[in-house]
Amino acid sequence: MMNLSQISINFCGENRYFKRCPTQELKDYQKTMDKIQEDLKPDLEEINNLKEEIEEIIQDYDDNIDIINSLKETKNEKTNGLTQETVDKIIKLKTEQKKSRKTIREKQKELKELTNKMIKNQDQANDIIIDAYDNLCIKLIDNFNPGEFKNNYDVRDQAIAMHLGTIYALYMSGKSEKIINKQLEEIIDSQVDQLKQFSSFQS
Repeated sequence: MMNLSQISINFCGENRYFKRCPTQELKDYQKTMDKIQEDLKPDLEEINNLKEEIEEIIQDYDDNIDIINSLKETKNEKTNGLTQETVDKIIKLKTEQKKSRKTIREKQKELKELTNKMIKNQDQANDIIIDAYDNLCIKLIDNFNPGEFKNNYDVRDQAIAMHLGTIYALYMSGKSEKIINKQLEEIIDSQVDQLKQFSSFQS
């Protein structure tokens, strides 16, 4: 008789039981998921670097405004006006300001394009990830049919699937139902928040 978990888990609309799965299959699955995440890293790093670059340009722009305002308050004791040197400095700074505004617009456009590219790549990766979740569910959950996760999951099910290997080990550990339920809800609550944040980022 197949060795099943003693405690069921509510998943994809039903109470289900975990079944024994070879360790190597779990390792192979984790390698697949790690590679997907690794492929997405360059997009995220590029976006973060560009955001920092824009912030630095904006900071320089603001600093120049402060310098210009200070220079305008500098008066020549004899003429009670600005010296030619001061006027030249202000003109130079204003020219730099104009270039900075153009650079900021260009960088923000580039950022938008990169963000759209990352979302597109993430959407493509999500399709692969959902298929991987579906395959893992078939291996770990008793009487789970192909396509059942893909066609029935909600945000809670997705949170569980993202940590299905950990949750599987938890359910097969023989711990009490109270301990298992507590740890399960902690995992779900943490992951659901992240999923909702990502959804708002995409919209």
